[in-house]
Amino acid sequence: MNIVFLLRFWPIYGGGETVTRILANKLVESGYAVSIIYLWDKRQEDMPFIDKRITEYRIPDVLIDKHVGIHKNDYSVIINHLRSFLAVKNMDVIINQWLPPKVVYKANAGLVKKAKIICCCHTAVIPPRYVLTLKHKLFYFIFGKYGMKFRYYVIKNRLKDRVRYSDRWVFLTQYSLEEAKSLFKTNADIMRVIPNPLTYNYFASETEIERKDKEVLYVGRVDAGKRLQYLIYAWSMIEQNARVSDWHLTIVGNGPDLESVKAYARQLRCERVFFKGAQIPVEYYKRAALFALTSGSEGFPMVLTEAQQFGCVPVVMDSFSSLHEIVINNNNGIIIKNNDIQGFAEALERLMLDENYRLHLALGGLESCKRFSIDNVLRQWEALFYEVAENNRI
Repeated sequence: MNIVFLLRFWPIYGGGETVTRILANKLVESGYAVSIIYLWDKRQEDMPFIDKRITEYRIPDVLIDKHVGIHKNDYSVIINHLRSFLAVKNMDVIINQWLPPKVVYKANAGLVKKAKIICCCHTAVIPPRYVLTLKHKLFYFIFGKYGMKFRYYVIKNRLKDRVRYSDRWVFLTQYSLEEAKSLFKTNADIMRVIPNPLTYNYFASETEIERKDKEVLYVGRVDAGKRLQYLIYAWSMIEQNARVSDWHLTIVGNGPDLESVKAYARQLRCERVFFKGAQIPVEYYKRAALFALTSGSEGFPMVLTEAQQFGCVPVVMDSFSSLHEIVINNNNGIIIKNNDIQGFAEALERLMLDENYRLHLALGGLESCKRFSIDNVLRQWEALFYEVAENNRI
C-alpha cells in the first residue's frame, strides 16, 4: 500500500511532525511504501532518525505568511505539484496533516486512480473561549448567548471543508470527536479516534525514578498559547518556600515569547529558573522529577506521555479536554483547575516534599502511557487504511 503524508514543515517543528516521523518509520518497517510531501524545510544540527526508504518531496516556491500559513495565490502551485506526485507514485491513502482540505481534494480529483483522503485534527475542535480584550468583553456583553452562537458558527465554517473533502476525519481523543459531532451531527460516520503514539522506545525503571534530580521541567514551544507566565509566576511563589530551596525549574524550548518570558522571570526575581533553548529533551526527562504544563489549549500534548515514559510526574492546568485521556488526577499526575496559579504552585510543592506520593504518581504514569505504544497505535491506523480501501467516498 502506498501512503503519503502532507505537512507544512519537515522534518521537525511540532507534534504533527514528530508523530509523522514515528508513524512513517514504523510503516516503512512494516512493509508500506511511505512518502512525505511538505512545503518548508525545518532542520537542525541534531536530526532525529528518518528511515532512508521514506521518499521526501518539497513543493517549491510556496511563500509562508505571517501566520505560518499559505497565501491563496499559491494554491494552484500546490495542486499541480501534488497532482503530479500522486499520479507518478500511484497513491492509495493520503494522510493530510495540515494542507487545506479543498486543495488536497482538487489535486486528487484530477487523477484516474483517486487516493482515499484522511484528514487529521491535531488541535482542540472548539478552543477555549478567551475574554481578554475590551473588544471581547464588549462583544459578549452586547450579544450574550448570541455571541456564543456566532462563535460556534465561525468555528463550524472554518472546519466544514474537512468534512466535505475527506473520506475520514481523525481526532486524537474521544473528547475532540464529540466536539466535532456537536457541530456536524450528520457526518459522524466519517469520524474516528486514533491517539498519538509514544515518542520514545524507552521506559524508566523504578530505580531511575527514585534517583531523580530535584528539578521541575517544561519542554515545548515558548509562545503565548503555552502561558509560561503562569508557570513563572507559580515558580516565584515556590521560591519563597525555604523547604524546597534545593529545587529548580528548567525550560527547554524556543519561540517568539522566549525573551519576554525571561524578562518576566527577572522581573519576579526568580533565581532558580534556567532557560536551555531548543534541545533534544531526553536527558532532561531522564533527570527531572516533575513536569509542568500551563497551556491555554492543546490537542494531544505529546510532552505529557513523554514525561510519563521517563517517570517525570506531570502537573497540568485543566484547560483542554484531551488532558483527561492522558492524566488521571492523583493516579498518574495532577490536574489543577484552569487559571489557578496558587493551586498549581501548591501542587508542585506537595510533590517536592512528599517523595512517596511522587513515586506513586510516577509509577502510575509509567504504566498508563503504555497504551499509546507505537504498536498499538499502528494497529489502529492499519485498520483505518483497510477500512477506507474497501469503501467508496462517503
